[in-house]
Amino acid sequence: MTAEPAQRLWFKDAFESMFQGQLGPTLTLKMRAGLKDRGLNLGAPLLPAYSAEVWAACIRYAAAEVYPGVELDVGTYRLGELFSQSFTTGMLGRSIIAMLRLIGARRALPRMGRNFKNITNYIDVVVEERSQDCFAACFNEVDGIPYFFKGTVDAAGTSLGAPRPSASRLVTNGHTAMMYFDLRLLEASPFPSVADLEADSRRLLGEAPVGLPA
Repeated sequence: MTAEPAQRLWFKDAFESMFQGQLGPTLTLKMRAGLKDRGLNLGAPLLPAYSAEVWAACIRYAAAEVYPGVELDVGTYRLGELFSQSFTTGMLGRSIIAMLRLIGARRALPRMGRNFKNITNYIDVVVEERSQDCFAACFNEVDGIPYFFKGTVDAAGTSLGAPRPSASRLVTNGHTAMMYFDLRLLEASPFPSVADLEADSRRLLGEAPVGLPA
């Protein structure tokens, strides 16, 4: 993984896709004011980049406003799905998806980190092949909104033709995360046990996870 930058940033394209594109038509004056209070002024031209704290705060706020009455993890997951769709519905996105389908999931998964490097300056994703059909992806930072990232990745997998959920296991301590992917995407595929997940999270994340899947 690369060295931590002096300031962790999300780039303009991410805010444009999420808050002007996907959420733009649904944003009320109240929501725009709430986003402005959290550092995102949609009444002015977007800045070239914003801090990771602004991004995470805006995602949490939008999740609570757009999906009231559901748990925050559910709301941020749905926003993650929307965010992924914003990159796969345009002409360029459709071309990329067609290319990834052509090369297959085994070759596409290791490219995951490149996608996040296009919209942030600090998120690294290390992908390991655990068995013939199981890959593990370690995210060095998920900014306290791990299910946003899971939603993003799951929706990308669905665009590639996978049944949901495509990222079948998530282990996180709120800042770093591990996602496990089954290439065959069938219930019969071999997944690591919870004990294996704990060992992996300590090895790759450096501390015990919270919220282990049942």
